[in-house]
Amino acid sequence: AAAEAAAAADGGGGGGKKKNKKKQPEPLPRFKHVKPFALAMFKFSPLLSPMLPEFEEMYEEFNTYKRSISTYGTILLNKDATKVALCRVYKGKAWTLPGGKVNQNESGKDASSRETYEETGFDPQAERGICEHWREQRERGEVVEELMQDDDDIDAPSDEEEEGGKKLLPWEPLQDGDKLVYTENDTKKRRTCYVCRGVPEDFPFEPVARKEVSEVAWHELSSLPKTTYAVLPFMAQLRKWIKR
Repeated sequence: AAAEAAAAADGGGGGGKKKNKKKQPEPLPRFKHVKPFALAMFKFSPLLSPMLPEFEEMYEEFNTYKRSISTYGTILLNKDATKVALCRVYKGKAWTLPGGKVNQNESGKDASSRETYEETGFDPQAERGICEHWREQRERGEVVEELMQDDDDIDAPSDEEEEGGKKLLPWEPLQDGDKLVYTENDTKKRRTCYVCRGVPEDFPFEPVARKEVSEVAWHELSSLPKTTYAVLPFMAQLRKWIKR
């Protein structure tokens, strides 16, 4: 009797009704690139479908605009300014500086700091992730074991810097005086990078954003990778900055 009752409770035997299996929803389509996704949206949307004949022209205008948006990034140097941290593009061979497009109403320094954190896990402004944790520890007067070997390189902070708390780290927050800029001849895109010197060489770089960066690694300034993107145009300015 107990077995029959259990079977009935489970929906089996004893005249119990069998549970209907839920129909699995069809998987959503996946697109590797923006253009086929945009085309699918034009075909699907009643608002966009009347403009299908102009799709190619509209997409080309969008692409031209996208290529012209200013980008901001950071040149991460070790304390001796002999090495630079570069990002290898996702599933690619080219190495580039951490950075990306500025958001609406976002300052250049904020964009540089955000993009650098998203692609490397390092935040020059120490407002996110492990860098924020280190800053907060130092502000509380705690010992940060990961930074002990860099303590000799930290100058005594001024009253203003001590109030902000960021001078307690081996590197300086981003400064306008450390900004390098160049403009691409073909697209007229303006690329800006802030130099950040004093990044610990053993920092645990780890991309935060998905599918943007495959790896982050240090490279000697005197021996950069053979395949780079938007790196070499900054080198002449960077060497002058280091000498200064």
